[in-house]
Amino acid sequence: MTLKRARKPFSTEELAGFIAGRLTRAISELEPRSLLGPWPDSRRKRSHAPAPRAQSFVPSHADDFLEMCHVLQGECVLRCGERFYAVGGGTLGVYPPGTAHGEHFRQARIPYESVSWMLRPDGLIMGYHGYTFRDGRVYFGRIHIETPGQEVRNAGRNLAQFAAAEALPSVVPVKEALLTWTLCLLRNSLSAPEQKRSEARRAVVRQAQAYIEPRLARPLSVAEVAHSVLLSPNYLTTAFRMETGLSLGNYIKRRRIDGAKDLLAGTARSVKDIAYALGFSDPYTFSRTFRTVTGLSPSRYRETVRG
Repeated sequence: MTLKRARKPFSTEELAGFIAGRLTRAISELEPRSLLGPWPDSRRKRSHAPAPRAQSFVPSHADDFLEMCHVLQGECVLRCGERFYAVGGGTLGVYPPGTAHGEHFRQARIPYESVSWMLRPDGLIMGYHGYTFRDGRVYFGRIHIETPGQEVRNAGRNLAQFAAAEALPSVVPVKEALLTWTLCLLRNSLSAPEQKRSEARRAVVRQAQAYIEPRLARPLSVAEVAHSVLLSPNYLTTAFRMETGLSLGNYIKRRRIDGAKDLLAGTARSVKDIAYALGFSDPYTFSRTFRTVTGLSPSRYRETVRG
């Protein structure tokens, strides 16, 4: 293994070199046994692993779009459906919409690197990540193509069909579709001027905000939101602070308090019900947070807005 300690995030030129070199080679070297997905044929090829005891770097979840995880080197544990699989470098985890999936290190001292792909309604996203014992999960680079061309969309439809197949698909068309995406990413990374970085940061924050809004009524971790846009929690928190003046955690907290204000002013629901409805662990934590943000207790705020 060459990954002993986390490298710094790639520059635009370094990311382009990674896409043109290492990522392209990794896709070209995929074999039928490389594919891990919901197909029965692929499940028999993997060693089952116990569910991770510690919190996963990519918490188990299910999305309404196609997602893939390509392990480039090292060893890790991938969840697909209700089972966990110990995998090595060269594995491509394919998760159709609605399939529970997640990611975790296999052993604490074994580093690994992976590339995540998401074909979302708002575009194509590729994120490059790694794990080391010293630094934990780290972020190397990310590209988001908001308006992919017809060729990229066609490749996405092909991959979605492969993922939804009842039997293990042929690896050749999977490789062709991924290489089509990779070529698009390379063109994008080479043509993007440095002044577009602030635009990209704003786009990331908008994507994260869109993910947060419909999920305010349940516990929502910074790690989960970061994964939804394929960024590290630290990087996304920094982007949020630069764009909104708040860290990601504080943004989520304030959005919940905004929702609480509406419920306190417009309904007769109890403070306890409102606390649980907005994802707080208990009414005490909710009241303390509400007072910190507004300067008033929930009950006092309700009395004030109602005159």
